[in-house]
Amino acid sequence: MASEIIIVFFVAFLVRLLSTLVGGGGAIVIPMLLFMGLPPDQAIATNRLSGICNIFPLIKFNQDKQVKWKIGLFLAIFTSIGAIFGSFMVVTLETDIMEKGIGVILLASVPMIFLKGKLGLVERDIKITKLRNFGGAMIMTFLGAVGGFFSATGV
Repeated sequence: MASEIIIVFFVAFLVRLLSTLVGGGGAIVIPMLLFMGLPPDQAIATNRLSGICNIFPLIKFNQDKQVKWKIGLFLAIFTSIGAIFGSFMVVTLETDIMEKGIGVILLASVPMIFLKGKLGLVERDIKITKLRNFGGAMIMTFLGAVGGFFSATGV
């Protein structure tokens, strides 16, 4: 038992260091926790709790004046609504359905490894319209639900 805890600690520590740079660390941590015998809801909750560390990069980006609070807080509202729905699904679905859902989400997120490239690294000057606000809100609600359900998609 103690050796499993030590293994989980070091794997999670290394994955979190790497995910600070590239994101998506939960895609490694959650399957590892499932493999170690944790039920899906506990594995997801454990990974979600470790996401609290994301506050440190936010503080640094804010100090460098790179955070756009107005649009960020607007989208955070819809992301939170989706995350509440996704989290509700985690605690209400049966374990076998959860495991299959996790597998589907992992497979669906694999293309992002190859497609994202410089996604989000280059700022584009886009006029924000009501239609784009609505579209962004709907997309973030969906991504929030996926993130609340699985917490490993880099939402």
